[in-house]
Amino acid sequence: MTKFRARSHSVSGAFVFLLLGIFAVFALLMVVLCARFYRVTVNASDTHNDQRVAANYLMNTIHAADQRGAVSVRDGMLIVTWPAEQLYEGAMEEEGYEADSTYETRIYCHEGVLRELLTAGDSEFDPEDGEAICEMSAFTPSLEGQLLTIDYQDGRGSQRLHILLYCGEAAE
Repeated sequence: MTKFRARSHSVSGAFVFLLLGIFAVFALLMVVLCARFYRVTVNASDTHNDQRVAANYLMNTIHAADQRGAVSVRDGMLIVTWPAEQLYEGAMEEEGYEADSTYETRIYCHEGVLRELLTAGDSEFDPEDGEAICEMSAFTPSLEGQLLTIDYQDGRGSQRLHILLYCGEAAE
């Protein structure tokens, strides 16, 4: 009997390793390109979110408190007045807020940062006490009738925001 022996070619082995190497190179190239695309997309999303945070914060705060006489402008600050019963009950208990008092959210710009300070309506103002919201170099609110106009400068440049108050001081 004759035994047949399978011949192995060195070319076929090299071809397999060549294909495997090409696959590895393209797989690595695909990972690098996808990672770069992902990073660019995330950076663009973060930039967009940072640019919109000031306008969204201001609109949501104003609309949440839009009651007769609750929104006003004083000393270059936007003032939102809250009766104590509207504050979160848990915060009233923990922080020692008094139930028969009124509280103000004072929104202002100090040292290049938009700040918010929730305090009793009759308390003294110290700009360092406020919580930082976002970077902002200028903040000028004005109220004419039911139209609240806020001019501000952020990373995108000068911006103007118009908010129509449904109640506001004009409704009194």
